[in-house]
Amino acid sequence: MGYKTYPEYRDSGVQWLGEMPSHWETRRLKYAAPLRNIKIIAGESHLPYVGLENIESWSGKYLVQDAANDLEGLSSRFYPGDVLFGKLRPYLAKAFLADFEGMCSSELLVLQGKGVQPEFLVRFMLSVGFIREVDSSTYGAKMPRASWDFIGNLLVTLPPTGEQTTIAAFLDEKTTQIDQLIEKKTRFIELLKEKRAALVTEAVTGKFDARTGKPYAEYKDSGVEWLGKVPVHWEVKPLKRGYSVKLGKMLQPVQQAPQDVLKPYLRASNIQPDGIYVSGVKEMWFSPLELGVLRLKYGDLLVSEGGDVGRSAIWRRELEEAYYQNSINRVRGLEGNNNYYLNYLLSCIKESGAIDVICNRLSIAHLTTEKLNEIQILFPTAEEQSAIAAFLDEKTTQVDQLIEKTQQSIDLLKEKRAALITAAVTGKIDVRNERI
Repeated sequence: MGYKTYPEYRDSGVQWLGEMPSHWETRRLKYAAPLRNIKIIAGESHLPYVGLENIESWSGKYLVQDAANDLEGLSSRFYPGDVLFGKLRPYLAKAFLADFEGMCSSELLVLQGKGVQPEFLVRFMLSVGFIREVDSSTYGAKMPRASWDFIGNLLVTLPPTGEQTTIAAFLDEKTTQIDQLIEKKTRFIELLKEKRAALVTEAVTGKFDARTGKPYAEYKDSGVEWLGKVPVHWEVKPLKRGYSVKLGKMLQPVQQAPQDVLKPYLRASNIQPDGIYVSGVKEMWFSPLELGVLRLKYGDLLVSEGGDVGRSAIWRRELEEAYYQNSINRVRGLEGNNNYYLNYLLSCIKESGAIDVICNRLSIAHLTTEKLNEIQILFPTAEEQSAIAAFLDEKTTQVDQLIEKTQQSIDLLKEKRAALITAAVTGKIDVRNERI
């Protein structure tokens, strides 16, 4: 990292801490920062509330959200200078140094920094090794949480008080710089996603000719509010006029006839914005007749009937045998109509909110085969559909690759941030003379 080390070290006696500066001490957390255990009835207090969702993982940042109006039961009270630490799913690394008085979820431990500077303590509790130690002690499969008995008995490093302050100030400056860079890159990804969505919308609604990159010569009113004006020769018709739709099979967990066979099937949850995922695919019983009708072919368009209704993706596994459940509509183009073009168009229809209106989001939403068949869509010529799909495949791939590259750089910055915090609070680097 380019930082100096301390001149002299000794064994800390803790495996994950390893060696520490010879003038540092260790103390059990429960003595350095005893638990503040003041309970109040949430519904009877006007204090601001902090839940796990209000604390950003690994950074200790407070995330302002809409105030909860339906709080019930007991909450824990905290005061400025207290450190809040999430014992539920501790691998999420939720720790927060309070600068106001409030109440918090019972899944947050409230610690008083009596024998340690709270600014140093919150950094220590966000170090990789400490989080791993706490996470190794959890109990409960679905809601893993750690106990105060275990956490309180963990040893924490204790540099001299002034040195704790110096380390905390150093980390505040350095992590702020990293966080600002992460924020810029995150905003860049958001802008790329907006650019991608706008490009898809403009292409599938004919705002330009994908073959030339120029606007069409003449437009007309589509008659559909979200589409606006479209090229004059494009048709607006129900989806069924150019595509066949087939709903999948209802779940059959047991064999009903001797000739039935077990086959893998997809559910709505397998359809994701960036493709179809087959990890964890289960099997169910199919009859020979169903196998012939419901087997997926390369290029089939799958549209969620339930779950996240209207989400769509193309099946691109040519040699892999798979079928699908009745939470999915399979769509195939007729008479030259292009599934790849329709996939992009449906993503825009979903983004516009039209799918929610069609499915009546006030109740349990289902995009039935009948509803999907009646959706009004645009029909460019077959040549134009192919050109739009090819154009968007190329352009969106370029944007997606840039998004992926930017996300990788964000991940590296987060790793650097975590490593810097760990190195500083465990004494692996000496920051006492670093310029702040």
